[in-house]
Amino acid sequence: MGEGRDPDAVEPDIDNTISGGNFNGPVGQFGFVHGDVHLNPPRSPEEAAFRARYMKKMQEEWDAQEKAKRDTENKPAVGGCAILYGIVFIVVFGFLAWSAWKAYDNFHREKQSSCVYMENGGPPQECPW
Repeated sequence: MGEGRDPDAVEPDIDNTISGGNFNGPVGQFGFVHGDVHLNPPRSPEEAAFRARYMKKMQEEWDAQEKAKRDTENKPAVGGCAILYGIVFIVVFGFLAWSAWKAYDNFHREKQSSCVYMENGGPPQECPW
């Protein structure tokens, strides 16, 4: 860090007027400067136009990235609904499969109990299947 100003030091007269006519390119107006100051204007009108197009394109890309980020943060939670629908589907399908199996099993048992056959003129017997 610097040393700070000496309150007893005499300040030179400061004039904030830029004179001399028309200026093309960056103009700097400075007070006391310690260190290097670099003002690098574009080397040609083509380079200035290129820099302007480049910065415009970069700004559009930055804006698109920010919009995508905002859209991602504000996106509604659809995953929870999909999981809920999946669970409901599995439960309903499982119940239907179970009830179909029970109906088939009950039908098959009724068919077995009504199956009677006689072997060699003996008494009626239930089918073994």
